[in-house]
Amino acid sequence: MDITTFSVGAGLSIVLLILVLQTAPIWFAAKIVGAGKTEFLPVGIAVVAGGVISGLLLLSLGLKALLIMPFVYLGIYKFYLDTSFLGAFILFVLGLSFQAALNKFLGVFLL
Repeated sequence: MDITTFSVGAGLSIVLLILVLQTAPIWFAAKIVGAGKTEFLPVGIAVVAGGVISGLLLLSLGLKALLIMPFVYLGIYKFYLDTSFLGAFILFVLGLSFQAALNKFLGVFLL
């Protein structure tokens, strides 16, 4: 076992931990809001899809993408989790606030 194997394994476990930490509050909020899909896996896929699309927008458009990203998350939560626009907005605000709290505790920008 060399150092690269350990580093990849540790990095992957940290990414999975962050994904679970980011998905959990949105999962609970989806249950409260009454979304159509409230299982953990679809909510996790929605969080990952929003992150990937937002990352691609950031790479292609630069900082102008920050104006579009909230609408990306609203659309993904609305259509993928089968919720209303108000429910999608609540999910977005809860996810954003939890990410800010996670950044404050860890001191870095994650996901």
